[in-house]
Amino acid sequence: MIAVAQVMAIGAGVIIGLEAKFGMGKHVWTVPEENLTPYFQSLYASILVYNGALTLVKISILLQYRRIFATPGMQRATTIGLVIIAAWGFTVTMMLSMLCVPIQALWDHAVPGHCLPLLPAYYAPACINIATDFGTWVLPLPIIKSLQLPRRQKVMLLFIFGLGFFTCIISLVRLSALKTATKLSDPTWNNTDAATWSYLELSMAILAACLRILRTLAIKFIPGFISGSSEQSPPNSNGYVRQGPAKHSAWVPAKFSRPSETKGTVSTEAESTENLHGSMYNLQSIPPHKIAVEREYTVRTAAAV
Repeated sequence: MIAVAQVMAIGAGVIIGLEAKFGMGKHVWTVPEENLTPYFQSLYASILVYNGALTLVKISILLQYRRIFATPGMQRATTIGLVIIAAWGFTVTMMLSMLCVPIQALWDHAVPGHCLPLLPAYYAPACINIATDFGTWVLPLPIIKSLQLPRRQKVMLLFIFGLGFFTCIISLVRLSALKTATKLSDPTWNNTDAATWSYLELSMAILAACLRILRTLAIKFIPGFISGSSEQSPPNSNGYVRQGPAKHSAWVPAKFSRPSETKGTVSTEAESTENLHGSMYNLQSIPPHKIAVEREYTVRTAAAV
């Protein structure tokens, strides 16, 4: 689903480029009249694509939460979130698709019709998008904070999941730009900031949604920061542990019993006698080209119950 959102984001970038080609960033009185119709058509298309792509990004993030956090509470929360975001995405797309009735009245003033007031038509979706943004990004933070992980790895996870808050900040900045964009006295000039912030918001949301890819890059380029005992949990603690194959593992609640120790001796055979400087064994009893090695070990375990 995030791939579809990425394709739509590329499409939004192309459409914004067309807006610039037909006059965005210039004062309307300097734009040739024949460019105004394709400009408003491009603006209309960018509004629909932006809202559709943002809805898909949030749905993708919630589906990731369902895979990563296999707790009953998170499953219920993500189900509710999916229903709300899908319903709102459909509603806002239908509302904005009828910004003018007939829609041709948006770019052709010779066509009789009725258009929605731009300020509430822009502000209502923007405010609800901000609310769903915050709800989506805050959702996993309590679980992440309770994970029994080394401090550095927990900070890294909070950073990766917290990238979404940059999207929320951009959304708030975009809100003020939308007010300027509704001033039709100079539409090609006034819409520049709103278009820029809208595309930046969508791009940052997609980046933040690629959590697994970001984690892989972090392991590759900052191995000392996130490596180590990442899959271990301290004894006598309540928290979450990974369960399932590595590729499809999920965090699930776990409680740990008191640790126990096991001591013993392991004897093994090696395939070479090179660099052998001594042994307690009778060398005559060892097969040719092999050595015997004895190691003492202590195993400390904390079994999940």
